[in-house]
Amino acid sequence: MAFISDYQPENYSVVFDCPDGDNEVMVAGARIAQAKASGAQMLEIAFKVKGCPGFYYERYVEGEYFNRNITKFFDALGINRGDFNFDGWKGKRGVAHFEHEVQEYINGYGEQKSINKAIMKYLIVPAQDSAATVPNPATTQPAPRRSAPKFEPAQAPVPGMTTAANTVKKPAPRPTSPADDDADFPEDIPF
Repeated sequence: MAFISDYQPENYSVVFDCPDGDNEVMVAGARIAQAKASGAQMLEIAFKVKGCPGFYYERYVEGEYFNRNITKFFDALGINRGDFNFDGWKGKRGVAHFEHEVQEYINGYGEQKSINKAIMKYLIVPAQDSAATVPNPATTQPAPRRSAPKFEPAQAPVPGMTTAANTVKKPAPRPTSPADDDADFPEDIPF
């Protein structure tokens, strides 16, 4: 019964929070889900924010803005556009801008409550070379996209986030550069 003798108390009430501004994020998992309110299909992506407790969940719902939003997600995290192999997303890093907002809700007792929580406002797409930002379509070829640094994905899965049924296709891997510092993103993320 080693698991009992190795018991260490943990704070089970840790919720996600992070400072306002730009924060480094890493994809911890992804899954296909259904929106409660509309019933629409959506991608639910779990992000770990460097130096912050808990996970931030971003949802990309099918509809008018899905293609634009998921394209920005791909570009910001250095994922090939159209690569819906969720296992390949694990460990991908980028930068996201967060701001705190007061949100109101009705709790289980019917009481109106409010909470001040960090919300991801947008993902930041890495800048291209100056020649690539304003191309002359008559004389230039499209500039190659910059790749995000490669990091080893987390070994422990995020519960319910990736299954073989959710995986669509797996394109060839893109070249990447080594990580600068991944000390704040442990390989074995506890869930």
